[in-house]
Amino acid sequence: MIKFLKEFFLPIWANLGWFLCVFATLMGMDWLSLLVPAIAWLVLLKQQKNSSFLILVLLAIVGCVFDQLFYMRGFVIFNLHSGALIPLWLVSMWFLFVTMIPTISRFFNNRWLLAVVLGAVMGPLAYKGGEPFNVIILQQNALIVFAVFWGMYFPTAIWLFQRQVKTPS
Repeated sequence: MIKFLKEFFLPIWANLGWFLCVFATLMGMDWLSLLVPAIAWLVLLKQQKNSSFLILVLLAIVGCVFDQLFYMRGFVIFNLHSGALIPLWLVSMWFLFVTMIPTISRFFNNRWLLAVVLGAVMGPLAYKGGEPFNVIILQQNALIVFAVFWGMYFPTAIWLFQRQVKTPS
């Protein structure tokens, strides 16, 4: 049981954390969403070598920059948010998402086509999942742009992480 928790806590927490970040936003407490990735990073600190942290932070920043550009181009509207920058809950989700990469990178060893396909499908679905909660509205062609981004980002993130920690591929 302890091995299972050690191995799968971060992916389970990241999925649960998605909902927690959304609900924090719906309650008007975006700042509360920062606790979700903070817990994940504390667990990650105990599990990972320090060499992997920089690449994970950079991968989260890349995701935030993409979403910022996407927001500025008008592909997405964030309800309950009127700022020029993407909402804090979305930044939290990026820093939460990257904590799953060490665990899932082992599954995707030499499965690059699968990583491309899953990235292109699951990435956009995460955004689409926010629409029923009324925190995000995707404009026309947004899912296509997200699919292209995630189809490239997901396998690249895994490859960069594996290369950084010298995981056999």
